[in-house]
Formats: sequence, structure tokens, C-alpha cells
Amino acid sequence: MNTDNAHTERLVLSSFVQLSLNQALGGPFYSWHRHSDGWKLRIGYADSSGVNAERISQLSAWFDALLKNLQCSPQTLVIDESCTYVACVTEAENGELEVVAGQVSLDRAKLIEVAATAATRQFSQLSQQQLLEDYAGRLAASYEELTFLRRFSQHIEYCVADHSLDDVAEEILPRLRGLLSVESLCLVGAISTDDGVRASRVVSCDGVLPENKAYWCDFIGRLGETNRRTIVRNFRGVQRRFPISLPSSTRSLALVPIEKNGYIYGWLLAINKYVASQSVCSLGANELGSMEASLLEAAASMLGAQASNNRLFDEKESLIVEVIHTLVGVIESRDSYTCGHSDRVALYAQIIAAELGLPEEQCQDIFLSGLLHDIGKVGVPDDVLLKPGALSEDEFSLIKKHPEIGARLLNGITPLEKLIPGVLHHHEAIDGSGYPHGLQGNEIPLMARILAVADAFDAMTSNRPYRSGMSVERASSILVEGAGTQWDADIVAAFLTVQPKIVAVANGWQDHLNKLLTLRAKPSSQRQNLNTANFVAEFSSLDINASSSDFASL
Repeated sequence: MNTDNAHTERLVLSSFVQLSLNQALGGPFYSWHRHSDGWKLRIGYADSSGVNAERISQLSAWFDALLKNLQCSPQTLVIDESCTYVACVTEAENGELEVVAGQVSLDRAKLIEVAATAATRQFSQLSQQQLLEDYAGRLAASYEELTFLRRFSQHIEYCVADHSLDDVAEEILPRLRGLLSVESLCLVGAISTDDGVRASRVVSCDGVLPENKAYWCDFIGRLGETNRRTIVRNFRGVQRRFPISLPSSTRSLALVPIEKNGYIYGWLLAINKYVASQSVCSLGANELGSMEASLLEAAASMLGAQASNNRLFDEKESLIVEVIHTLVGVIESRDSYTCGHSDRVALYAQIIAAELGLPEEQCQDIFLSGLLHDIGKVGVPDDVLLKPGALSEDEFSLIKKHPEIGARLLNGITPLEKLIPGVLHHHEAIDGSGYPHGLQGNEIPLMARILAVADAFDAMTSNRPYRSGMSVERASSILVEGAGTQWDADIVAAFLTVQPKIVAVANGWQDHLNKLLTLRAKPSSQRQNLNTANFVAEFSSLDINASSSDFASL
């Protein structure tokens, strides 16, 4: 084809042009192509064209002019009052240029009818195109919603025991707000009181609220029992049929409870729907409706499952700690010296572990292992365990069995098995002279090396029936002297760094215990949202960490 790209981009296939002109003008229209000896109809048309040699001669000069100027839009040639031709340059399927042409014989009334039909057809095509674009937009939105829900579902399944409801909300609210096309989307937390469930605070918010956060917490409270079901409202002009006044800038809102098994964990609050795209603006596009409510309810259902699972996890953790505290109580009931010893060792070890930069979960495991480190003493006879004087070699051999007895007691209790290394090896020595297995250096689990330092310090500074406890200074100097042989030098160094904090725990133990018991007396409704981390944080003013009594109160 002897034309450049700029022209060929405007050309249309001959078959399409023929079909369109036949439909618009009643036809018939045929394809003509130029040969060396002049213009000829495409093969198969000659017998039905009704075009004689004389007429071909008349048309040839016109076709040559159309081809030369690449007239892609239809042109007319009036032969006489009863004969007019319409033609345009097109492109054959093989890429060659040709002309589609046909004779038109229409009176004024017929021309008007044809023009009207064409206009109607064009409008219909535009309407269908707009409808298709509308459907495409809705399909894309639905796909986005399904993608969001699928990813959200996978996220909940993956992190159910690792993230709080607040953490999950921080991650999903921005994406959910975009899908809903609302100006603000909030997670409002709930708290149980003697009067029922009420909104406590706006935990997370994406976008800008029309009023301050306290206003919306109060708004949810004033709804009463109505806040236990989905509410969707759209306001135009004067707000009607709503019992509570709202900010004038509130055009629409949706409130969905986050609930599981009859327990309200909070609410999702969406405010002010907006039109995300001006290209498609259908009826109700700027209002919250069933689609938005369904999406919010689906998200709330998943958040409810997340919160419920977190609550079950916390209850399980609380139960485990209650079991641990009961086991420790068995030891303390037999030996007055042991009373408080396990709690203090656990606290000292946790403080040292935090100083070493260990993760919070690992610090917690070390704390729990400290509570249980002497649990094996239940297998030591009273006459040996409670002997006021020095032990004989045989009696000491019985005492040395308590780490292995403790490990056997915990073995098979799945939630407690991770604590066994500290229970079994807290009497090992860095130089291999310890028991029960004579491990050396880093062969000794880190948990046990930390407990060994905490246990030794409390043992040296505690009073016993046959001797008084050492001073802090003397006990610390012994730890320094044994660093690298009896105890891990790095852990002794960490102990010395946090020694003032550990001494504060030791000196204020009884006062600390009384304060803990006071906290335990709080109504459960005031403690329902506490977990291990924020419970410990509540004691920050005491400059110490929490003990087994703390966790037992969860």
C-alpha cells in the first residue's frame, strides 16, 4: 500500500463501510479497485451492479480524485436529478486501497427518515456505550470489594493470635474507606460497664470527622440499644426521622456493630458518602446504601471474629498463668523460705532479659519459667527440704534432683513445655560444674543462664532460719567474681546495670504485693481489655514489672 501511517490510520475496512452505507441509505454499495486498465468492481459484483460501461467512465475520474486525496469520509457526485452517487476511499482486507460507492435515489421525505433513523441509532449506541461503561465500573468496584474481603480474610486467619483488634483496624481502614468512598471511617472501641456496653474511644480513624472523637462516642451512647444493629441514614436538607441532632456537614452515615456471640467489641462508623468518579453519576451515587452496608457488615464480622479469638487467647493465657501460680503456691505452702522467692526470681529475670534486648514474648516466657523454676521441689522430702542446717551429701543429692523432677512435671503440658529449659538447667554452671547435666557455656539455654543469676542473687540476699541474707553489695561482688565461671558474664553485666531496679523490687516487695492485691479487687469490667503487655505497663509508676499475682488477676 502506497500511503503513510497518518492516512491509513483513518481508513476503514471496505466490508464495514459497505454494511454501514447499505443500512443507512438502502444500498446497494459495492467495492471498486483500480487496475492498470481502469476501475473495476470486485469479483462477484459485476452481474448485479447494474453499472454499464458509460457510467463507469463517468465515475472513473471521480474515483481517481477521491483516491488521490484519500477521501475517507463519504463524498457525493450528482449525475442528474434522478441519480446521485456516494463514495469514499476504504481499505481492503489485503491492505490495498479501494473505493466503496453506490447510487442513491431518495426523495426529500425518505432523506428525512434516513437522517432521523441514523440519529436515533447513534443516540442508542451512545446510551449503550454509557451503560457498558457504567456496568464496567460497577464490575470493577465489585472485583475490588471481593479482592479486599479475600485479602482481609487471609490476614485475619494469619495473625489472629498476633495482632490486636486495633492493629488490624489500622491496616484495613484506609483501604476499606477507599472502597466505600466515604470521607471518614472509624473503629470505635466498646467497654462493658454496670449499665451495659458503651463506646469508650475512637481507636482508629481514617479521614476527617465532622466533629471531635468524643462527640461520636457520645452519639453512639445516645443511640441506646439501637446501636446493636446496623444503621444507615442519608440526609438531604433538613435532617428528618432521626432522634439525635447531627453536625450540619453530616450528609450520610452508617454504623455497624462489631459483634461475636452476643458480645459487642466496638463499631465501624462511616460518614459522608462522596462520588468517587464524575464520569458515572447514577441515582443514589452520593448516598450510602445496601452495598456499603453489606461491605461494612462483612468487615465487622471479620473484626468480631478477630476480637473474639484474641479474647479466647487472652483467657487461655490467663488460665495458664493461674495454673502456674497454683503450682507455685504448692511449693510456697511447704517452705516458708520459698514464699516470694519464685515471684522475685521471675521478676529479676524478666528485668534482666529486657535489659538484654530480648523480645517481649521471650521476656514473658523467662518470667513464667522463673515462677516454676523450683516446682520440682514437690518431689523432695520435707525433712530434707525444711532442714534448718547444712545438708549432708546424700541430702544434697536429693535436692539436686528437683530440676529434673520439675521438667518431668511440665513435660506433656503443651503450653508449659517451652518453659522446661529454664526449669531443667537453672543450676548449670558456665564452666560445666553445675547440674543436672554439666552443660558448659552456650550449651546452657539462655533462659536458664538468666534465671541462674536471678536465682543466685535472691538466694544470697534472702534470710533463712540458719543464717541472715547477705548485703546487696556482697551478693553483687560474688556474682562479679563468678562471672565467666559460675555465671554468664554478659548476663552478670546486665544485672549490674539494672541492679537499682531489682533492689527496688526486693525492698518494696510487701508494699508491691499489697498494691497488686488492690488492683486485683477491681471489677472485671474494668479489666476486660487488659492483656499481658498493657497490664505490666500499669505498674510502670512502681519502677518494677509485674509478678505472678498480676497475671493471675487477668
